[in-house]
Amino acid sequence: MLRMRQARYALTALLLIASLVFQLPIIASANSEPEQAAIKVTMNGKSFTPKSAPYMDGSNIYLPLRDMGELLGTTVSWAAATKSVTMYYPNLSIKLNFGASTATVNGQEMTLNAPLQLVDGRIYVPLRFLSEATGAKVDWDAAANTVRITRSEEFFKEYPWSMMWLNRKTGEIYMTKDEQTPVTLLGKLDASLQGTITINNSGTTMSDFVLTIVDKAGVQTTAYQLLVHAKKIVAQQKAVYTGRYESNASYTQVLISNAWQSRYLLTDGRKVTVYDQNAKLIDSYDLPALFGKDDMYVLQSIGVDYVIARPSSTGLLTLLDKKDKSVVVLADKLLTGDELKYAHMNKTPYLGDTLSFAADMGHGQMDFFYTNPLEGNKQSYRLTYWRPSYEKEREQLPKSKPLKELAAGCSPQTVNSVYVQQGDLVYLPIMGANPDDHELINKACSLLKKFVSKGVLTTVRTTVKDTFFHGMDIEFSDGVSYIEVSEDEGPGLRIVQGDGKMLVLQDSESYKLINELSVEPPPLVVNPNPAHFGDKLHIAGVNGDSQKESSVSLYWVPIQTSYNSTDPDPSLIIYKSTAKFGHFSDDFVMPAYGTAVDGTLKPITLGKGYIRISGSIFGNGSNLRADIELKPATSVFLSVNGVPVADAASKPLTEQGRVYIPVRAVAKLSGQPVIWDARTSSVLVRTNASAVASYKGGASLWIDGKIAAELAPIIRGGTAYVPIRAVTAAFGLPVVWDSKSRGVNLTVKTAASLVKG
Repeated sequence: MLRMRQARYALTALLLIASLVFQLPIIASANSEPEQAAIKVTMNGKSFTPKSAPYMDGSNIYLPLRDMGELLGTTVSWAAATKSVTMYYPNLSIKLNFGASTATVNGQEMTLNAPLQLVDGRIYVPLRFLSEATGAKVDWDAAANTVRITRSEEFFKEYPWSMMWLNRKTGEIYMTKDEQTPVTLLGKLDASLQGTITINNSGTTMSDFVLTIVDKAGVQTTAYQLLVHAKKIVAQQKAVYTGRYESNASYTQVLISNAWQSRYLLTDGRKVTVYDQNAKLIDSYDLPALFGKDDMYVLQSIGVDYVIARPSSTGLLTLLDKKDKSVVVLADKLLTGDELKYAHMNKTPYLGDTLSFAADMGHGQMDFFYTNPLEGNKQSYRLTYWRPSYEKEREQLPKSKPLKELAAGCSPQTVNSVYVQQGDLVYLPIMGANPDDHELINKACSLLKKFVSKGVLTTVRTTVKDTFFHGMDIEFSDGVSYIEVSEDEGPGLRIVQGDGKMLVLQDSESYKLINELSVEPPPLVVNPNPAHFGDKLHIAGVNGDSQKESSVSLYWVPIQTSYNSTDPDPSLIIYKSTAKFGHFSDDFVMPAYGTAVDGTLKPITLGKGYIRISGSIFGNGSNLRADIELKPATSVFLSVNGVPVADAASKPLTEQGRVYIPVRAVAKLSGQPVIWDARTSSVLVRTNASAVASYKGGASLWIDGKIAAELAPIIRGGTAYVPIRAVTAAFGLPVVWDSKSRGVNLTVKTAASLVKG
């Protein structure tokens, strides 16, 4: 498996509006100077430097909106389409429309003494609104050329981009999912905060998670865990630690009946309560009873059959194996010599070891991170503890063949796939089943053979690097055997053999071979560009899929000048195809309509945009997107259910500003019989020929025995055409004429054979 898959956001109302106005009684003289001196801003006496400089316009000071939102702890959203600004804060919402003389504050209209201004693409707001709307204290210090803002700091917001606010006085906690959504109250923390606060949350959704609030005062750390379900606090716990503190585990997933299920964890340091995805209490653990020691514990992980925690009195990470009821001090199993002695004897800066839980790898393999305190480089290692309770199960597992055997039999027939990764760049998979990849497979096999013949076996701990993986993974067709080749120090490669051993190949030529196997995907190609609606387009590229056949969906996406998370996805599916081993090359006609994510048919907008494909990102991602400009069709064309009609005999025509469609094509699509009466030049729909026996008025359309005089057909080249309005009147088919694209679209329940993309 590819390594990348392993490792792989009132102050009360007063504050939010710091982007808004303060009228200056004495700035006229400053305006007469050739250049304005830089206006400074302070908040509660502390200097604040906006990314965009404030300025004076007449008697108003303008401040950059985005920077003021950061200063005051509000969210700020600018919608370019509507030219409106929205700001949110606990118990406060503000909406300002560009060019308007009023603003809406908590649903009430307020007058603006000065409008918003747009300067170099940035929105500026007049400061006076802050004073008038909220009562915040705003002073203009003319001598210092400084705006001084004073407000109470009742809300704590850890980072400018955070979407959570904590009222330190009341304990109320507010949250929003993004800048476009009003702030809501989650609930209240049952505590009095004393020291330095940090906040984090863990879970998989914005409505269900565990919120951890840490209050550090001196040597004492108080950790509060709050379970949030459906955006409301439903349970909370408090744990107090003296000296060493590590974050308690608060979320995990367990595999039950082949499905991963969420588990939320709360602890007071002695008892752990476990909740399911519906916030239902399903289990609890008495840590002192389980570990046999009356102590305060930091919880690192809970699995189906194990608990990992660190007792405060020793600081030694401990594993409880529920299968065999054993309690294991992990340092005793994973460390030796001076490192083990240090873990047991050291008291500075705290007691215990530096082990931390990494992952349950399955079948009793428990991995841990370890930093050796006796080394100065702070290198992180990955150590493995094999639980004895799983020994029999491991013995029954299918075993990967040894490297020597795999190398000897390595070929395109025995290799399933080769995945190469160089840092954050992932390259195209090389597949044994793809004849075009056989040469590359053979190169990978030659590398394995060289490892066997020239590799040097060394003993070393597995290190954990902060960078992405560099190397390749080889998966064999037996479904079990797997080899990971990674970069070593210098121009070398290595293969981990297990038990702290690895095979190292210091060979520059072999090192270069990884680059030869790094197959970059070609960029997505769409021609011609610009393209016209109704044009035949050629598209070629790769979606990165390793299967022999895979589906490819092409999407048209218009260029957007602004984005709001509440906006619908603008992507429209315009064509579907099939890739072979990830590669495709197709011709299709550019439609005027595409299918939205909700399944509805929508017109494609003219202008600049891009075509993207569904698939995996490889290299720099250029394989998934191609910029293109769409222009009107060079001539009128017909689409059915959004798909251009390929049959030339079905092509519409225009005369005297009216659009006509071949009547036979419409009849075929509708499934209704049409009679052409040559003697009277009449098109008969659900009409007998006897009804027009005495008619002498020229080309005509008859529907249900009556002449539709306003829908008279025309005869061109021996083909009868009816105006598009007649399609609905005569055949009941919805028809739309789009003058921008110059396309006619018919909607039918089933498209006949003449429809072809």
